[in-house]
Amino acid sequence: MHKRTGFSLIELLTVISAMVLLIGITVPSLNRARSYTRSLISARNQRDIVTAVTLFACEHDQQFPSSVAVCEKLDRRSWRWQDPRKLRTCYPHQRMEHSSVAGYLDPYLEDSTRLACPSIPQPYPFWHEAWEAGDSWDHPETESTQDPVFGSYCLYWNYVGFQDHSPFRGPKTLYGGPGESDLLVSDYFGYDGVGSRRLYGSCELTNGVGVEAVENDTVASAFWSYDNPSPACPEDIAIRIRLNAAYTDGHVKSYFPNNTQLMKAAEVPDGSRPYPKYDPRYPGLFFIPKTKASR
Repeated sequence: MHKRTGFSLIELLTVISAMVLLIGITVPSLNRARSYTRSLISARNQRDIVTAVTLFACEHDQQFPSSVAVCEKLDRRSWRWQDPRKLRTCYPHQRMEHSSVAGYLDPYLEDSTRLACPSIPQPYPFWHEAWEAGDSWDHPETESTQDPVFGSYCLYWNYVGFQDHSPFRGPKTLYGGPGESDLLVSDYFGYDGVGSRRLYGSCELTNGVGVEAVENDTVASAFWSYDNPSPACPEDIAIRIRLNAAYTDGHVKSYFPNNTQLMKAAEVPDGSRPYPKYDPRYPGLFFIPKTKASR
């Protein structure tokens, strides 16, 4: 009898079709699993940041660190808040002990990469060096010795913003105060921010996005961008991304763009007036999770 030693063309095509079908089923599942894993890592990072600022407060009379999200101070009137992603400011206020987040939190964080979202497309190339240098950071490729640094999370302790015709006030102490939010950290999701204009920006990835690199990588990591000619109300945002936020009690929760509210950087210390867009230092808009002051 004649003995077959191979596959027929039909059998081979059948096997190839089955493999293509399995790959088509498996790859999206792997991508979702990878995205979910990054989200879990991000939630852990934010929880570790909350732990670090809590430990700092326990050793400093229950007071959280100063916010370094400040702009240039030339006189009393120019004292302004800026992008809450700032990890190092150029011109610290006289009440600030340090000009960098590292100056406050380095003893309490085992790994500085906890302040970097795992979903960002391109990390800041001098991340470790900038953190280790802290207040004395000097970017090796610039002439300036007062280089700011921006992270990929928004940090809200002692931060002041402008929201819904009234000030947004981040928590100052472990136990808070009247009118203070209990929001400490969130993923970045904003519009018209550092390195971009007329774009949504986020540290979290979704479909149909591009990479927005900050000028020469001198101050910040790249982030994911979503092209849009004008900002919409948070309820109308069609971007489908899952974001995380952490609070003073240590819990981390997920939220989506349609469950956010708009916050602007404050031009004045009491948060009663937002930054004017025509100002060259305009830092953009920020969407934060809807939350009421818990105290």
